[in-house]
Amino acid sequence: MEHFVSQMLRVEDHFCQDRIQTRFATQQRAFVAPAPFRAKAPFCELCFKSFHLLSQKLQCFFCHKMACKRCAYVIHAETMAFPKKLRVCTTCYCPTARRRTSTAVHSDTLSDEASSVFAMGGPIALDDDDDKPRTIQLYHPSEMRQSSLAQPTTIDDDDEWGFTRTTALSVLESRSSFSSYAPSAAAGDSTRGQYGYH
Repeated sequence: MEHFVSQMLRVEDHFCQDRIQTRFATQQRAFVAPAPFRAKAPFCELCFKSFHLLSQKLQCFFCHKMACKRCAYVIHAETMAFPKKLRVCTTCYCPTARRRTSTAVHSDTLSDEASSVFAMGGPIALDDDDDKPRTIQLYHPSEMRQSSLAQPTTIDDDDEWGFTRTTALSVLESRSSFSSYAPSAAAGDSTRGQYGYH
């Protein structure tokens, strides 16, 4: 059975490489210029694992995503003049291979996170009430108006779920620390002012 499965995977790999060769030839005929290499990419855009100092960064020839060594293939493609090394991400290479890789990477990441939590604070305590159905209370609009009039609207440090002002500020600061996601620090400040956090 294992031999049969390995043969099937080899056939799939053959079709994936053939597909890449055809796609590369089409792109060569269109004279598409390669994208500039983004050396400062902070993480793999497929498995979202952060790059370290010695991490190998590979940029996909077709979609230009930055990938780690596990999420990319290096293929020798035939060009018009000489063979060329192509770096292709798993998504462009073969969608089924991408699904297998993402599942393996996801399970590895989960096991790493679980082991780090176990090492830091002992075993993980799970809440047994998480899988129980929740009841949703429905209010008539007049009841909601009366309840809102009865209780004054004040901004407390803690609300009933334990969400504190310091937690909100730390979340906003962490969002503004990622310069690629937040346009500027001033945008984070205006968000704090908008929600009443000063």
